[in-house]
Amino acid sequence: MMITYQCDALVEKFNVTPLIIGLVGPICLRFLALSGAFDQDWADNAIRDSELQSQETNGEVKEVKKRRSNRDKDSSEHRSFDGKRAVMIWLSQLRSSLPLSSSLAISFLACHKAGAPVLPTDIVRWAREGKLPYQSCFLKIQEQMGERSAACPVGARVMFSPDEIVSAHKLEAQAASIADVIGLVLPPVNFHGIALNYLKRLSVPVDKVIDLVRLWAMPSEIYLSKSQHRLPTRVFVMSILVVAIRMLYNINGFGMWEKSLVDGTASEDSLLKPPLILKMIFVHIYLTGKTRSSLD
Repeated sequence: MMITYQCDALVEKFNVTPLIIGLVGPICLRFLALSGAFDQDWADNAIRDSELQSQETNGEVKEVKKRRSNRDKDSSEHRSFDGKRAVMIWLSQLRSSLPLSSSLAISFLACHKAGAPVLPTDIVRWAREGKLPYQSCFLKIQEQMGERSAACPVGARVMFSPDEIVSAHKLEAQAASIADVIGLVLPPVNFHGIALNYLKRLSVPVDKVIDLVRLWAMPSEIYLSKSQHRLPTRVFVMSILVVAIRMLYNINGFGMWEKSLVDGTASEDSLLKPPLILKMIFVHIYLTGKTRSSLD
């Protein structure tokens, strides 16, 4: 339900292709099925794992069971041996295997599969701005589900209210991981579409830059990666565009800007900042070009 609201918003508010609505259903169902949540013995296994974890932690399951029996012998609510409510154990298990952030990842994954030039940064920004239903989506779900009942004793706020919004880098890796789990073959990143969006924001001649990119270094196919240690795909796209713009307008720092990172003064935390990531890529380009010149 949360993913449906997000895809509807992407189509209606941001003119994303309606193809994502047809793609997101099979992706979501496949992911749910492989998570094991539909298995017949999933509920019993979740409670058993919780009890084993408690036993390993304090070794007092028998004592807790006795206290719990005396305290709750008149209660009809199902609980584990260590006194935990079964419904909260199941919710915790679902939150672990199917985190709420996976809804954003699946929405982005559908956009990527459909070839829509939507970036993880776009998804995260729209979610933070409230334009994409995520943080307050439980209100809409609550209207459909109603108040708590015997069949569902946990409210929509508890189930569908996220604690935080993941970073764009983690979102991209999460989307790639989901695709890997369900065996979804992904196309390369829509370089042309993403580049056009960037160039429109920069107000530079689109045709000249794109033509120069094709002549200079049309990138090989760039794919999503489930590794958070790899540079995000958008960094590769933007770095290529920046180099092309520098070539087009003869913006040449004679390697001084690129050399500024080689002295090793950058801290470990600062290396994760986008400007320095771009500088790292330019250092590679600069040193590669310098090596080629020496060989020539």
